[in-house]
Amino acid sequence: MSDNYVHGYSPEEQQRLVEQSERWNELIPHGLNYQAGQSVLEIGCAAGTTLGILAQQFPGIKLAGIDFNAEQINFATQHLTELGLSADLRIEDANHLSWEDESFDHIFIMWFVEHLDEPLGVLAEASRVLKPGGSISLIETDYSSYQVAPRSADYDCLNQSLCQLFDLSGNAVIGREIGALLHQAGFSQVINEVYPLHFIAGTQAEELRSHVEYTLEFIEPMIPDMVEKLNADQRTLEQGVAHLRSISARENGALSHLIYKAIGIKQ
Repeated sequence: MSDNYVHGYSPEEQQRLVEQSERWNELIPHGLNYQAGQSVLEIGCAAGTTLGILAQQFPGIKLAGIDFNAEQINFATQHLTELGLSADLRIEDANHLSWEDESFDHIFIMWFVEHLDEPLGVLAEASRVLKPGGSISLIETDYSSYQVAPRSADYDCLNQSLCQLFDLSGNAVIGREIGALLHQAGFSQVINEVYPLHFIAGTQAEELRSHVEYTLEFIEPMIPDMVEKLNADQRTLEQGVAHLRSISARENGALSHLIYKAIGIKQ
């Protein structure tokens, strides 16, 4: 995953992660019941921004996180320190965690399983370090669900290329599967929810503009990889980006996509 991670590890990407977590600060804690003193491990913690949101929502929890990349862990350490938080952050492979069995009360995973070609191994390792009765929470999207109005062949090509790039090392539509994956990994009492997002021009013009910009922030930097790894046509991709950006100013502009959240309990 380190060599094929579609977003990279630039300072700009790390700042995007800060803003992204703030955007989802209501979804992140939804359905969770973390208590002060309980331990929470985030697998794939990246820049540490989600851990920061969890700590703000659930004061007094004990934080831990892993990421494969040292730059991410360094940024996460600094970010959490600036928030007045401490965490046990480690550079590790999610398939081989260094903690002992039954070390954590809760595990949180967000925008990470989409980057894995074999997620069940990671979920099995998560189960190993989770205490009986502890919870695991997954949040993922379905990139094929990013649809716009008015329609555009150029945008369709951009979206298809986005999905194909994810599929080189992960799964672009994994959000559809996360509830079933928790069942496969042996978790019980699985709650599987979908959050449909739909923004239109007019009454939601500002929300539409904001979500278009949020979407472009992670799609545009991926265009060079789409061209290099997929042999996609750069001009078509750029026209797709231009169409996406333009819908905020169109009377019939709209953007939709789906986010999934699944929570399971270790027996």
